[in-house]
Amino acid sequence: RGRRIHSYKINLMRRLLYILLIFAVTAQTCAALEIVCSPGSIASLLEGKEVDALTISGSIDASDIFYIADNHPQLKTIDLSRCAITAYNGMPLKGRSQYPADAIPPAAFAGTAIETIIFPAIPALAIGEGAFAGSGLKRLELPSGKAEIADGAFAACLSLGEVDIHTPATVGRYAFRGCTSLRRADLSGVTTLGDKAFASCHALTAVVFGPALAVIGSSAFESCALTAADLATTRVTTLGDRAFADNSCLESITLPQGLKDLGKGTFFDCTALGDITIPDGCTTLPDYALKDSGLRDITMTNVSHIGAYSLKGASAMLHLALPPTLTSIGDNAMEGMTTLESINGSGLTTVPTLGNDVWDGVDQGKVYLIVKGSRVADFADTPQWKEFKIIDSESSGIAENQIADGLRGIITDSILHIESQGADMTMVEVYDPAGQLVATARPMARTCAIDITNHTSQIFIVRTTLADSTVASLKLAR
Repeated sequence: RGRRIHSYKINLMRRLLYILLIFAVTAQTCAALEIVCSPGSIASLLEGKEVDALTISGSIDASDIFYIADNHPQLKTIDLSRCAITAYNGMPLKGRSQYPADAIPPAAFAGTAIETIIFPAIPALAIGEGAFAGSGLKRLELPSGKAEIADGAFAACLSLGEVDIHTPATVGRYAFRGCTSLRRADLSGVTTLGDKAFASCHALTAVVFGPALAVIGSSAFESCALTAADLATTRVTTLGDRAFADNSCLESITLPQGLKDLGKGTFFDCTALGDITIPDGCTTLPDYALKDSGLRDITMTNVSHIGAYSLKGASAMLHLALPPTLTSIGDNAMEGMTTLESINGSGLTTVPTLGNDVWDGVDQGKVYLIVKGSRVADFADTPQWKEFKIIDSESSGIAENQIADGLRGIITDSILHIESQGADMTMVEVYDPAGQLVATARPMARTCAIDITNHTSQIFIVRTTLADSTVASLKLAR
């Protein structure tokens, strides 16, 4: 019996030693590794080794990069910060016999488990088409120096959470499309954003734009979750079609003064977007530009044409100011403005031509159209315009929906309408010219209507206190 116990102990010890050996081997083969490499030598340096983190110094070429990606699927981290990438010219690799220096080859790490890469610190870096598409990258930061990110380079990286590009860089088409975990992108160094560059990044809420940005392509941020977009300091002159479409959380957008062209459907279906100012350089509000947005106010000082369906579905719009430059409005442009109360056309010198069903769904008989006296007869004789309640701005004393200190006001049928262009109004006080308080209200909203039927004054001073504690005043004539 004693011999059996002794034999059992020996076998148990052997098993424990075997297990420890397995752990030791595993630890050795999966450890981080640092190597010094020359072009084409990495296969021999890594032969028989399995590593999950690799630091390379010296020089490599495309053959080394492809070897790493194809033969080390468990690799999670690559540090190339002290490494140069030289040109390759030799036997065909992935169908090509030449690859340039300072470049990550197309599709090199596509679909791999790579989570972190530190790029070489070189003057100019090129990241090839689909180079990391569908990989496990979690964060992207580019080194100092210029960078060129090719089409689809990081598309469908489902674990990518942050992108930081502070250095001058061009971003190609689809470059980050479908990165569904991406939450934040600092693009302060980017000069060009290609078509659909960040499309369908459903978690992307915050983007930083820099002064070097000149191009935003079609659908660049379509179907994202942006809450705000500030382009004021950029050099963008053209926004591509549907550039910010289907961002249902987008509440504010600031456009650059140098903007010349908005693309079709630029802000299509941005249901939270409450107001927008179209820069003076834009003379056309294109088709579908703000269709089905949450628009309450739009400023378009120099627009001559409002495109088809461009403001369709703006059901929160109470007052609409038409620019004096306006000459035409396209089909169904204002369809569905169901809350519209007044249209200020007092600056118009001609009657704008209208497409089909421009005001479809609007109860025109209840909406005031304010125009200059010399134009009243012209509007009253024109189909689609004549259905409004047309008011002569010169004789009525309401030459405009007056705006001052962020307030807009109008008096119609002895009802004083006030609208804040900013925060909600917590208190509205109405005074006559002698300083006598004639009415008060606590609307707790951005709009307010006060009945002044019993007051004979022709002039009223409106003082409002806003939710942000600011005080604003407005003078209105009956």
